[in-house]
Amino acid sequence: MSHVGKPATSRQLLLGIGANVPGPWGPPRESLTRALREIEGAQITIVRVSSYYLTKPVANTPQPRFLNAVVLAQACIAPGVLLRSLKRIERQAGRTMTRHLASRPLDIDILDFGGRALTILRDLPHVGAVITSEEEERVLRVLRKVNDIIDYRQVLFSEAKVNSLDSYNLAHPEKNLPAVLVVIDNFAEFKEYYDGLMGPLISLVRESRAYGVHFLISADLPNALTGKLYNLITERYTLKLSDPSEYNEVVGRGVPADLSPIPGRGYVRLGNTPLEFQTALTFTPDEGDPDGLAKINRMCMRMKDLWGDQWKGEKPSTVETLPLRVSLENVIQQAVLPEVRRINAVMGIDDRSLEPALIDIERQGPHMVVIGQPFSGKTTTMRAMMLSVAYNYSPEEVIMVLVDFSRKLWKGSETSLADLPHVVQAIDDIEQLDGWYESMRVECAEFETKPKRRKIMIFIDNYDAFTEEASRKKMSFFENMAALVRKYQTEGVYLIIGGSLAILSASDDLRKVFAAPSFGIALKTADAVGRLNGRFPRSLADVELPQGRAFIVRSGVTSMLQLATPYANDDDVEGSLDAWTRKIQARYPGKKAEWLAPAEGTPRDESQAPAGGTSTSKTSAKVTAESTAPKSPDVSKYSIPALKQKLVENGLPADMLALFSDADIVENARAMGLLDEQKD
Repeated sequence: MSHVGKPATSRQLLLGIGANVPGPWGPPRESLTRALREIEGAQITIVRVSSYYLTKPVANTPQPRFLNAVVLAQACIAPGVLLRSLKRIERQAGRTMTRHLASRPLDIDILDFGGRALTILRDLPHVGAVITSEEEERVLRVLRKVNDIIDYRQVLFSEAKVNSLDSYNLAHPEKNLPAVLVVIDNFAEFKEYYDGLMGPLISLVRESRAYGVHFLISADLPNALTGKLYNLITERYTLKLSDPSEYNEVVGRGVPADLSPIPGRGYVRLGNTPLEFQTALTFTPDEGDPDGLAKINRMCMRMKDLWGDQWKGEKPSTVETLPLRVSLENVIQQAVLPEVRRINAVMGIDDRSLEPALIDIERQGPHMVVIGQPFSGKTTTMRAMMLSVAYNYSPEEVIMVLVDFSRKLWKGSETSLADLPHVVQAIDDIEQLDGWYESMRVECAEFETKPKRRKIMIFIDNYDAFTEEASRKKMSFFENMAALVRKYQTEGVYLIIGGSLAILSASDDLRKVFAAPSFGIALKTADAVGRLNGRFPRSLADVELPQGRAFIVRSGVTSMLQLATPYANDDDVEGSLDAWTRKIQARYPGKKAEWLAPAEGTPRDESQAPAGGTSTSKTSAKVTAESTAPKSPDVSKYSIPALKQKLVENGLPADMLALFSDADIVENARAMGLLDEQKD
């Protein structure tokens, strides 16, 4: 892990350039020559260029060998400007966004910028990652990864009844664990950038040695390390220091004299005696490459090529970061859903595992909120959840109700999300609420007789406006709907509510239901996380998070993720939603979910049975007569015991029939088409 100082006026720059196929600038050799001219024209001064050399493609992919060179230069530009300039040169040479490890007419890599000498080692097969001081997220992640390694090995060693890595490997030769080396170069700057991490770092260093994790730290002065950390590091080497009295602090008393000015000369303590040593050179210096950088680069690539896939043990894990953009389509394909068919929504990429992030709505909820500041992505988050669930679960498994008085939630162009096969109703007007409640009441009643029936997901976007408008005219609706949802939430009625941070302070009865689990997605800000009683990472307090960065909070436990976007093109959101709707319609052809008993005025396709899987008449027959019964029938015309027997044979439980009146028995039999053959 390499950390260096803040940008100086002029910084040393080390570039690796390569090509293996012709481009607009000609064959590889001509492309590299032209690239050198273009680099000099981008506010970069070339100091030296190594000779050209050939290397095999990484992983022995079937393509021509690469012609390479290493360039030592000076630059007075910011890292971002440098990167954009080099990418522009690559594009001019014909480089496109090809697949990983593909052939390239030009490839320019920044090996070192401003003295980051360790970056040149990144191609070694032993190296998992080289991290620079500006990469705060990767610094935090590597410390967390080291902590996870130590925690894992603590449990492993305890179970194996050993107390060191050597003892474990001797006892388990077939499961050997590698030693882990963490290198921190220029510790003074690491401390300057990450002073708040000194406590966790000291804890890691203190616990690490027994578990095969070692730290190698370089510094300009002995006092660059804190006292606690310095005392933990007992193996110390010193090169020539400007103040000879400081040798005693490193290797103890007894240093015979100041070191000679020979590069690489130093002191090391063996036992109680300081001894002088000479550092070995990696390669013999050449004219034009006194530091041997080109040779080191070639050696690293050669070692990587020789090892290839031959090493069968544990490989060094990389230190990746959350992507800035995640495609919902891609992450759905990557996700592995649990075998237990509970409703799981694929929401994006989890920060800790960098694997698809799933929300088990039934187990973690059953209700959740999506809160954030204006334009933080609440509607997009709810759309992603709707589409993820609709893609992975059929209308026989889950139905959806969409509520948004602005219609923004489901708005498309040629079609809309309201046309998804799972959507039974889209509500955009206050006058629809009473009818929605009646349809819900009939639907939920079926849970009494068919507990494994289709689940109900209710998406309410912009809850602030919804509750403000609806509560003035339909306060009884909130009371009745809250009672209904509360009664059947464990059976399969789920609320997904989007809005501002203020929705958790609303006074209506429905708010008390969806806020009870203390579960939700907080978008971007510490305020949103805090409103869900979560803990916002201190390291991110002053960081401007990218769009789509969010936090899942459940009972105070907070985890970060990058939310998936359902939009293939941010400039054509409606077109993307249309494409999703058509894709899901094609996935479930000929299916369109409907209420068991639609409210008056609710559109219905009479040619289709409800997505619950049975005909409307038979399914709604399981609802008691209070929902849709006409005038009471003349029960004297029918044999009630015979009707009960027929109802049991058609799926109604006998214990439930015992609760029905004779009139209920007749009405259910009529609805199921059993009366004509049972009349006396």
